[in-house]
Amino acid sequence: TRWFVTSNFAFCFCTSLKEIIVDEGNPDYCSKDGALYSKDMQTLIAVPGGKDTIVIPDRVTEIDRGAFSGCMSLTSIKIPNSVTCIWKNAFSGCTELTSIEIPTSVTLFGADAFCDCTNLIELHLKHKRPIDLTKSFQNLDLSKITLYVPIGTGYAYRHHPFFSQFKEVVIER
Repeated sequence: TRWFVTSNFAFCFCTSLKEIIVDEGNPDYCSKDGALYSKDMQTLIAVPGGKDTIVIPDRVTEIDRGAFSGCMSLTSIKIPNSVTCIWKNAFSGCTELTSIEIPTSVTLFGADAFCDCTNLIELHLKHKRPIDLTKSFQNLDLSKITLYVPIGTGYAYRHHPFFSQFKEVVIER
């Protein structure tokens, strides 16, 4: 069987899928540890919904639309410093996701990027100044999420219209 993947929301909500394997001769895509990437490994296209852990390689610069959508077994994610863009709905529906760590390299967040991550309790931001995440965290009760921020940024985050809605702001070394 030959599959034609158009990226955006590829394999979205395939909750029983454990791995995606791409033939080494494929000119457009490759796979690593069961996830689907662009051939140059710069775009993470899709993570099988049945995976409970993943290490995103340092070469990845963007997380595609819906890449993690429906990964209902994933509990935490650490995004590497190479990533600059998290597209729309990238993590939507990751209902078991409890912790997210986002480095300063990420400056572009798509709408609903973390929509319906209903069990999220920790958000670790490394940004020195508050960034606009208002549209990225839809359908979440922010009062249940603890925000972890760098030293010297607590006041700015605690008094920001969006981040002041979080359960608490904790300074992290």
